[in-house]
Amino acid sequence: MTRRLIAAAAVAVGLAGVLAQPASASSANPDPARFPIKGVDVTEYQHPGGASVNWSQIRQSGVTFATLKATRGTNKTNPYFGGDLGAALAQRIATAPYHYLTGTSSNAVAQADFFISTVRAAGYTGHRAGELPPILDLEWTDDGTSSCPPYTTVAFAQTWLDRVQAAFGVKPWIYTAKGFMTGCMGSTTAFGSYGLQVADYISSHTTPAVPPGWSSWLMWQYADVGSVPGVPTTNVTLNVFNGTQAYLDQLSGLSIPRPVVDPQAGRLVDFDGDGKPDFLGLGAAGDDMWFVPNTSAPGAPARGQSIPMSTGWKTVTKYWLTDYDGDGKTDVLGLNGTDQMLAWINTSSPGHPSLNPPVNLGTQWSTLSKIVIADFTGDGKVDIAGVDAGTGDQFWVVPNTSAVGAPARGQSMHISDNWKTVTRFWVTDYDGDGKTDLLGLNGTDQMFVWRNRGTAVPSFDQYVNLGAQWSTLSKIVIADFTGDGKVDIAGVDAATGDQFWVVPNTSAVGAPARGQSMLITSGWKTVTTFLVADYDRDGKTDLLGLNGTDQMLAWRSKGTAVPSFDQYVSLGTLWSTFSHIPTAQ
Repeated sequence: MTRRLIAAAAVAVGLAGVLAQPASASSANPDPARFPIKGVDVTEYQHPGGASVNWSQIRQSGVTFATLKATRGTNKTNPYFGGDLGAALAQRIATAPYHYLTGTSSNAVAQADFFISTVRAAGYTGHRAGELPPILDLEWTDDGTSSCPPYTTVAFAQTWLDRVQAAFGVKPWIYTAKGFMTGCMGSTTAFGSYGLQVADYISSHTTPAVPPGWSSWLMWQYADVGSVPGVPTTNVTLNVFNGTQAYLDQLSGLSIPRPVVDPQAGRLVDFDGDGKPDFLGLGAAGDDMWFVPNTSAPGAPARGQSIPMSTGWKTVTKYWLTDYDGDGKTDVLGLNGTDQMLAWINTSSPGHPSLNPPVNLGTQWSTLSKIVIADFTGDGKVDIAGVDAGTGDQFWVVPNTSAVGAPARGQSMHISDNWKTVTRFWVTDYDGDGKTDLLGLNGTDQMFVWRNRGTAVPSFDQYVNLGAQWSTLSKIVIADFTGDGKVDIAGVDAATGDQFWVVPNTSAVGAPARGQSMLITSGWKTVTTFLVADYDRDGKTDLLGLNGTDQMLAWRSKGTAVPSFDQYVSLGTLWSTFSHIPTAQ
């Protein structure tokens, strides 16, 4: 596999654009149309005589991800690792540090701790924008014999993986080759749940040979020696990514910064059990969770004093509010990093918000995107669903198998294909039959609705087209604004943000439909974020919104067939101290 430690240079010839390999190098042949996302591997050997690597040139050449050698064994570091890490991240190159596991050292804990301390000293946390999970390098010895390392066993590698995951709260990935896993690791399938960077340089291969236990891969190291602009040698190993740039950005936290309110959500719910919808908010640093109680009376929206709940939320990158364990209280679901789903069960009483410690709902959640929370299986429990993050084509449902106080999930179910063109989902009972349907934007301009057939194994009818020109509407919220018991679609005009429109729901059971858009009022240009709730508990859907970034306003619904709102009531300022407001869908 020769992999990371090659130091021989040769004259480069063209390969796939700016990435090239010497004529004597080994290289497979990934299809650039199928795998356009390019990556490089950089070690101390790419700094001959202390020469610098120019990460700006690397990024300009089209490279968007990199793996950096940090440590080897228990005593060897790459002296350029820290500088390369900072410079690569500054260029928005998704970057993973890796450890070369030497099987000649029998202490896996010592190797893990050496890696942890080294990358931490360089600033790596596993959660900063651009940081990919740490990688364990499993390969043959580098002593010239290319033999199986004597201490590299499944248990040995697992010790390293567990210790590093505990240190960073991120599940590591593994670098290896099929030949190594079959020849030196007994064809184990124990590591199939870990992200895979696979080495395969066989020239006839257009896709890599995957080791036992894995059904897919994330990175393919297809050339053992190559050249890249910005690297002062021609001994760079070349990689491609198995997925879209958007998926890579999601894995590395380089996606668009988290909005104040999730655009697929925006519904306030009762958190402390007093029957009134409340606010939760994350502090500016994202580490502390606050509760803002609702002190409204019918016709008089109001809020109470913010109450600090807990800290330790910084690694949670996305939130959903829902009653996950079926006890009637609103729980918190959250992605820890990008791969692990946690559930915090609500133990609040009125005026006293509290949560139990999180329960782990497993890993590999980074493989799911556009996540929606609703009961898709018809058992009265909310499930977790979304499309595969790699292609966006497959719709999956993860069933809820919780009991009260004991959150749990079942085996993921592949429901259907051909969802690639759907850019955003909302969940709601759109046709009023008591089952959770899907609304989705096809591209940016066309709205579809998929009726839920409501079986234990979810399925959807063929979509119904709700028309085009939906790109003219932004800040979309879903709620009953016309008082007829049907959820409508509303938002502001995308061009100016000044006009508030409602698209009424004219469905009958089994027949989704929409009416003519209604212009409700103007003067909304300064409202940056909308939320919906019956905030004053009068039975009508109100609007709440951030005026600018600092002031929260509430507009009471007058609840007529033609929607209208009272003059706003201010819920105070200092809302800019919240970096995110978790909401329900």
